[in-house]
Amino acid sequence: MKDKTFRTLVNEISGLYNKYHFTVNQLYSHYLFKWYKPRPFWGTLLGLVLVTVGTLLLLNFRHWRHEIAHDALWIQVVAVALFALGMTIIFAWRNLRGPLLSKEDFEAAFEEWLEKYPITNLVSEPSLHEAPNLPYTENDLHQYGSDHIIVVNEDRYVDLFVRNNYIKDWCAVVISQNGYPSYLVDKVQDILNRKPKPTISYLHDADVSMSSMQEKVRQFLTLPPDHRSEDLGLSTQDIPKSAPYQQLLKREPAFLLDLIPPARLDLSTGLILGTVTFHELLTPPRPERSSWVSSNYG
Repeated sequence: MKDKTFRTLVNEISGLYNKYHFTVNQLYSHYLFKWYKPRPFWGTLLGLVLVTVGTLLLLNFRHWRHEIAHDALWIQVVAVALFALGMTIIFAWRNLRGPLLSKEDFEAAFEEWLEKYPITNLVSEPSLHEAPNLPYTENDLHQYGSDHIIVVNEDRYVDLFVRNNYIKDWCAVVISQNGYPSYLVDKVQDILNRKPKPTISYLHDADVSMSSMQEKVRQFLTLPPDHRSEDLGLSTQDIPKSAPYQQLLKREPAFLLDLIPPARLDLSTGLILGTVTFHELLTPPRPERSSWVSSNYG
């Protein structure tokens, strides 16, 4: 893939003024959505018109040759040229995107690109080992109350949700099943010990169960007997039937949370409040016109 392709993908997934932080998985899912996006029909239509005209000229060449006094060989040459040009346009239009890269090849190419063009809004490794410098503080949430405790199955999801400022919209504290970030463990325990007790929501990949997460959480938290729990995790039934998601399922049978584009996760407050299902969250809006140039794939 060309450098320009990655730059376009990164700019689009980041949003205006680099609004979103994202993972490599999210970037790959965005790439798939663009690759499978329906293309304008005018290129194929032009090719079909040229093929049709060339075919008609060839079929009628013998009849026209007897009616034209001059040598009509040029008509045959033009007909063959139009037919060949039309077929070339049809096949080129279908293949300008280039081959669809596997996730492994995409990640390898992206790592090479990052060496030349580092970016600051990529979430790659867990890094919240100290309280982040946000426009609000974790203490604000504890002082005024947290409606939810969100437990995720991967440490990087904590970074993804915190750095995208989702926890403020959720009025929630996010911690992983591994007790990451460690500075939050005691604070989460304090929240669980007070009354009324907040709901613990388990947000996880499609191959993870809430019960397995609870077992891990009990290794560093004491869960009160009367606490409330809810399973907000993904399941394969939530995945839309569109081609990009089905291709992701082929490559990632255990569908991951961070295959959901950031712009869709930005709407996840409804998921936490119970007003939106994962299927609705995953269903992309109707595609807008894009300036994407397919020949960028190479």
